[in-house]
Amino acid sequence: MSPPISSTPDSERKDHDQLFKRLFEAFLPEYMRLFYPDQAAQLDFSHIRFHQQDVFSGLPHGERHTLDVVAEVGAASPAGRVVMLHGEIEYDRRAPLPGEMFDAYCWLRLRFRREVLPLVLYLTTGAGGRTEEIYEETALGLPVVVFRVLCVALRSLDGLQYREDPNPLGPALAALMQHPGESRVSHKAHCLRGVTQAEVSDTGRVLLEHVIETYLPLDPDEEKEFQEMLQTPEFQEITYHISPYELRGEARGEARGEARGQVAEARAILLRLVCLKFGELAEGQVARIEEAEKEWCEARLDRILTARTLADLELE
Repeated sequence: MSPPISSTPDSERKDHDQLFKRLFEAFLPEYMRLFYPDQAAQLDFSHIRFHQQDVFSGLPHGERHTLDVVAEVGAASPAGRVVMLHGEIEYDRRAPLPGEMFDAYCWLRLRFRREVLPLVLYLTTGAGGRTEEIYEETALGLPVVVFRVLCVALRSLDGLQYREDPNPLGPALAALMQHPGESRVSHKAHCLRGVTQAEVSDTGRVLLEHVIETYLPLDPDEEKEFQEMLQTPEFQEITYHISPYELRGEARGEARGEARGQVAEARAILLRLVCLKFGELAEGQVARIEEAEKEWCEARLDRILTARTLADLELE
């Protein structure tokens, strides 16, 4: 079974980070509607423009820092108004983060001259559920800055509630939430059923299933119980677009085996997503993916949701 996120090496944390960045880019409207419905109602999601991360590398204090997600979103009114959404994905709550978010806010305001809404998603521990964190500055004893950051700490939320939400992100993110009184096997089946029932594209469904499979891995005994549960009338509608074995890779125990599994996982996911979006590939394109390194595949996965043609992915 996979170790807790908080105890994983930096290289594996980057894998988690990339997965959630792709999730933000694919489901930003759904994220806002799930956690911030009042703010989402003021936005026009027919206009979304994501900015490349490498643009943001000159924040104050001389430190090199890239921002996880920066998006321009149209506002419902007045016409022509645009709001910047700045999202950061964090593993654990860090005391300096609100101050860092304020630095980024100032930089974005100076660069774009637009409203900026700061968002933080904690994958493990956080301030608790859906909340706000405050950064304050004073001068001569007077408060001159009171800066609010909207935060979601997934581990503190009730997964039994969110897995029943019609929003497709609800059952997927419920995999990282609490599920008191219910086994991992049953909770996973309910999460997958929620994704199966959601109105979402095949490409998006694969990404949501990937989240569930990544954060609710099962040991062999649990996997056997899970497969038996899928045969019951309640869960027969669940179908995998990618099998859990493809997603996790075949090897688990040895370090070299884990590396091979990660490469196989990246290749399998990329091949499946490209075929779902663009149809059957030429033999040369399939061969290129099946021989590719993990980093090459991940670079294409970062583009898959916004790519308009196969040429955009540079598979040759």
